[in-house]
This record gives sequence, structure tokens and C-alpha cells, in this order.
Amino acid sequence: MKYGEGLWVVRGDMRVQFRDEAYPKTMGFEYNDGTGDVGELLLEDFTIDYVPPGASSALRMTIAGDPSHKIHENSFDFDFASIPWLFRMSVCDKADHRIRVGSLFHDMLHCTHTFSRKFTDRMLVEINEAYGMGWYKNKKIYAGVRVGGGGPWNSHSDEEIAMYRKLFRVTEILM
Repeated sequence: MKYGEGLWVVRGDMRVQFRDEAYPKTMGFEYNDGTGDVGELLLEDFTIDYVPPGASSALRMTIAGDPSHKIHENSFDFDFASIPWLFRMSVCDKADHRIRVGSLFHDMLHCTHTFSRKFTDRMLVEINEAYGMGWYKNKKIYAGVRVGGGGPWNSHSDEEIAMYRKLFRVTEILM
């Protein structure tokens, strides 16, 4: 998949034309639970139009973000955890610009179960490809999420899924 051919970032109601202008505004932070774990917070809503393979319409997906960033209330926190550490370390850094957008949506879909795990994993790879991730590295990432993603996929309670769904919207856009 190429950026502009099946995937676009949307700001307002306009598709962002150039990939280098199509990244989320985030802020790094440390979770306040004593673990030392770190993540990113969205500072504004982030929207993509994604056309799944073989589809004739796009899915417009928006993840909530806000400059006042209240975790789990108005801003999604993500930590790239659905890409297992071992595979991330052998392929690329978790902050690599080529996986940021794919990881953001992959993490949200892991939290909401809006689509199947297989759909979610394939979408990750296609978004990574649209942001310039090469075939070999993307294949390793896909293998990693397929092998190591089952545990994280099954780790969310019904209450957590409901909480995250409040931070996520999906609509169908006819092409």
C-alpha cells in the first residue's frame, strides 16, 4: 500500500496530501504506577481513511486526543506494546517514524476489538508500508504480532474495552 492510495491522514475534512505532514501530535510520558513504563499521549484527534484490500469504500477511523490529555477520558495513551519487544528490537526502534501511525491504530484496535485480530495485524503492516517500511522488516513485524500478539489481544476486560471504545470512532466513507 502507498500513502495516497488506500491510506490518508485526515485533518478537518481534508486528506493530507503528503506523507511527511501526516503524523500524530503526541507527548511522551511515564505511567504513574511505579513501573517505569513509558508511552505516548495523543494531543489532538488523529484520523485516517483506510481502504482495506478489496473494499470499495474507506473506513474513517479517529482516535481521541486532547492537549489537556486526561488518560482514558479524552486522550489515548499507547506504548507500541502490541508489537512484541523481541521483534521490535530486531527490526526497528519503537519510535521509528515508519511504525508510529500503524502502531497507534494497532494498539487502539487491540484495546477495542473493533475488528478481528487478523484484520488488525494486516492493517498494521499496510500502514507501515504506506509510511515507507520495507517488505523484509514488515514481514518480521507481522510475524511478531501474529506470534506474540495473542496474549495482549486477550488481556483486556470488557470494562477496559468499553472505556477505550469511547476514545475511538469508525465510519464508512464511500469512494
